[in-house]
Amino acid sequence: MSEGWVLYDANCRLCLDLNQRFQPLLNRYGFETLPLQTGWVKEKMGFSADHELTADELKEMRVLTPSGKFYGGSEALIYISRFIWWGRPFYWMSFLPGARWVVGKIYQFIARNRHCYGKVCALNDGR
Repeated sequence: MSEGWVLYDANCRLCLDLNQRFQPLLNRYGFETLPLQTGWVKEKMGFSADHELTADELKEMRVLTPSGKFYGGSEALIYISRFIWWGRPFYWMSFLPGARWVVGKIYQFIARNRHCYGKVCALNDGR
């Protein structure tokens, strides 16, 4: 049964490494992984298949559910965690007051600095 698609920036080294590491786990729990740059994914996002995604459109990972709903960034991680038995405590904790705000801030920090992964910063690529 498909739980959805985990979508990542195929031009991001950190994103590619995380996808390689977690793809088997995600597949086991019903998720497929695809680049945000995939033509039909861009169409689901409301763009044409040949649209060049901007840095703002690539700023966070997304989950696309089978019903067509998108979750982005930390909300995507929370969505995924509810399907993985050892991730459920993280999902339940996300309902504590302030927890989503904290998780969101941590996610935003990592996402903002993802191009400095591996001690190599892509400072001039507009991201």
